Amino acid sequence: MQNKKLTIALDCDDVLFDCNEEAVKMLNKAYGTHYSKTDIKTWGYTGSLLDERICFFEDPGFVSNQKLLPGAKEFVQQLLSMDAVKDIVLVTAVLPQCASARYQSIIRLLPEINPDNVVITCNKSCIQADIMLDDGVHNLDSAVHIKNRVLFDQPWNAKEDRYFRVKNYEEFIHYVQSNNPMF
Repeated sequence: MQNKKLTIALDCDDVLFDCNEEAVKMLNKAYGTHYSKTDIKTWGYTGSLLDERICFFEDPGFVSNQKLLPGAKEFVQQLLSMDAVKDIVLVTAVLPQCASARYQSIIRLLPEINPDNVVITCNKSCIQADIMLDDGVHNLDSAVHIKNRVLFDQPWNAKEDRYFRVKNYEEFIHYVQSNNPMF
């Protein structure tokens, strides 16, 4: 009997792309502050000057210039090479004015991803996959068509305990391997 191959949905910002860390660096440069990503204790607005980092998310230039997190490209390649994986779908929630910039950066930095498997939406409830990896609890909460929702560890989700949590790409690879009967 042949086992079903998996479709895996991966979030982009702060899972594959360096978003908040870079925004905090830019904020510190602009305001002379000394924040770090670990100061972000909640998703979205914090009620402090740290909130100014969110303005960068509205800039197509910022989105276009985001770099991949260390190991992200190799992580995607490793997932794609696994016999158990049918497809990788990248799901990203950027503002409409940044959609083209995000799409182009994905194509440029992750050419191994099928361009048809790039989904730009702020409503991740429409995504269907076997596994979804995301750092946003709100995205996992709404992902009702996802069989296995996995939380990528970040300071803003540190208190969340409703989802299986991975701290890095290696832990996620292990999760995929250990939760698939093909291995």
